[in-house]
Amino acid sequence: GYSANHIMYGAERERWAKQAYSIPPAETISLEISAVQQGGNKRKGSHRLSFGVCMHIVPIENICEGKKDIDVQIDAPQLITLALKMVRSKILAFAPGFPWHEDEFIICDGGWVDLSNHPPNLAYFYKQCVQPS
Repeated sequence: GYSANHIMYGAERERWAKQAYSIPPAETISLEISAVQQGGNKRKGSHRLSFGVCMHIVPIENICEGKKDIDVQIDAPQLITLALKMVRSKILAFAPGFPWHEDEFIICDGGWVDLSNHPPNLAYFYKQCVQPS
């Protein structure tokens, strides 16, 4: 016969089946997106959106948003779109009558590297997140 060890067989079998046939967890990261106004730029009135560490240069009303579960395979154009989407409403609320020109915004990472110069269709964070085995 069966012993006390067999009582949990059904529950354990179900647990192992779920683990064996489940989709592996996606590789995701969290971002902190902040909007700052860059001072001393050649282009007067230029605005810079930065994601990464909150930079305290000339904050625009301390606009800083966090976002979780970003796919680590995201490329630079998708990051630019995401950053603008996250802070757009708050920037517009900061100065509703001001004629913002999003095409003049420069989206940079935490090290102030311009994302528009990064090759499209190439995961921006993947090499930083994945460790060789």
